[in-house]
Amino acid sequence: MKGWLTQFKKYYFTYSKGFYHFPYNGNSPETLVDSFKGLPFVKHPPERQCITTSTPLMDGGLHYQKLEEGCWIIYSKMRYKANVAYDLIYEGTEDNDYYMLSLNNVANEVRVHTPTYDGHACFPTFSWTFHKPRTRRCSVNFKGDNSRFITLFFNEAWLQNNLASSHQFDETGLSHFMQSSEGHIVWPLSAQEVQTRHFNLFEKIMDVAVAE
Repeated sequence: MKGWLTQFKKYYFTYSKGFYHFPYNGNSPETLVDSFKGLPFVKHPPERQCITTSTPLMDGGLHYQKLEEGCWIIYSKMRYKANVAYDLIYEGTEDNDYYMLSLNNVANEVRVHTPTYDGHACFPTFSWTFHKPRTRRCSVNFKGDNSRFITLFFNEAWLQNNLASSHQFDETGLSHFMQSSEGHIVWPLSAQEVQTRHFNLFEKIMDVAVAE
């Protein structure tokens, strides 16, 4: 493992404060996919629209689809064998107005007591999260984590054309959040709530076949 890390870490990730840090371009879901598919330790069959990896740090992958202009969906499933952090890098001003609405399942096999730093995204076992553009900077994953995320990415134009005028959007309180100074919100869910059943459904619909 030491030789593998020495070979690649100086080019693709760094190690700091107990975490392996992977940078990626967060301007849009397309740049996110491009950031990971070029790494030497991942497989990317374009016809399946997926990226998978199996390394001493993690096993798993993500499946992605562009639903329409300005709207993507990504399903990710990962098992972490080390502490891993993903650092978002925003470049320029183009294509960086994407919102992130995510249904999350993070199962911790190992309990870790560590300070939570500003900008890190931490989730309950089941939750909804909603991030405004350019507000998410880093997400941390601890050794022993098994995580699944169903994430809808949509830009400002798609939001205005499809959601902003909806009465349901206003009734949920999201319109109030959009006008606030808060960068993100989190809704914890119990394991009994119906939304948590969607993960297995997504694996079937998106033909997920990531490493176990």
